Amino acid sequence: MNDVQFITAKDFKEIPSANCCVIDVRTLGEHQEYRLTQSHDLIPIDELNAPAYIAQKNLNNETPLYILCRSGKRAVTAATLFAESGYTNTHVIEGGILSCVQCGVDVEG
Repeated sequence: MNDVQFITAKDFKEIPSANCCVIDVRTLGEHQEYRLTQSHDLIPIDELNAPAYIAQKNLNNETPLYILCRSGKRAVTAATLFAESGYTNTHVIEGGILSCVQCGVDVEG
């Protein structure tokens, strides 16, 4: 089963932040170095509990969920965990935070 969808950082930049959820699955140290300025949740991949997050945020498959890490690998793992939990409206930001920086997505740090 491959429910993982991808979005470029350039396309992600154009999405209104009010219409989605964003999760950063990097470590706290990586996140402190630089991070998105828009609202997002930091949940390191080792601590991610997809069913609990879905319940906490009261998500349904109508709300897109964007996931990023440093370059993409951990975000794919996270998207797979969400898909296995029945949440399929997930989108991995291709190239992670590195691509976001290159494409001019607002970051701080």
